[in-house]
Amino acid sequence: MKNAGIRTELDYSGVSQKLGIPESFLESFDTKVGWPYWGEVEWILLGDVDFDAVSAACRLGTVKRFSSYEACVDDERIFILLSDNPCIKQVTACASSDLPLDSSLSRFSNCRNLAWLSIIGGRMSDTGVLALSKSQSIMRLSLHGKSVTDASVPSICRMKSLRTLELMDNIGITEEGVSRILLERSDILIVYQGKWLSGTN
Repeated sequence: MKNAGIRTELDYSGVSQKLGIPESFLESFDTKVGWPYWGEVEWILLGDVDFDAVSAACRLGTVKRFSSYEACVDDERIFILLSDNPCIKQVTACASSDLPLDSSLSRFSNCRNLAWLSIIGGRMSDTGVLALSKSQSIMRLSLHGKSVTDASVPSICRMKSLRTLELMDNIGITEEGVSRILLERSDILIVYQGKWLSGTN
């Protein structure tokens, strides 16, 4: 697996010219994230979320996975960069509690290859879930927050590719809402209040 978390040798000069950024920055970036020697990054695994580092990696157009559970994303521009990346398949991240997410969810709905979207923290609502219902690719999704209510049930059911839905403990969707999802979509597994539920059990 090509993993941006692995430190490897890199022709700083060549990549510097390709990206149009100083070699000194690349050297600093390499100590934070690491680059495969061929100058491509497929997986960003960050303990310290750095906008400039993510921006440089995304400009390569090769990022498939982004994970930042050790540090919170506090800049919505990072999600915008990821949603603009045509290769993105997985975004699993923590977000600062006051970061608005609805516009990011709307952008992620247009990512044709995105299969796993899990953003813990931040502020999402029924509006964001409605926008996300346009997605044709998301198979695994995490939702949270009191502002995601039973009004999101029709939006969730419209996500034909969805197979696993994780509802965090602070979700506004009720047991009745969960039952409605399971009734209409027996092909979805739901994590709700620490339990795995499906339309067949």
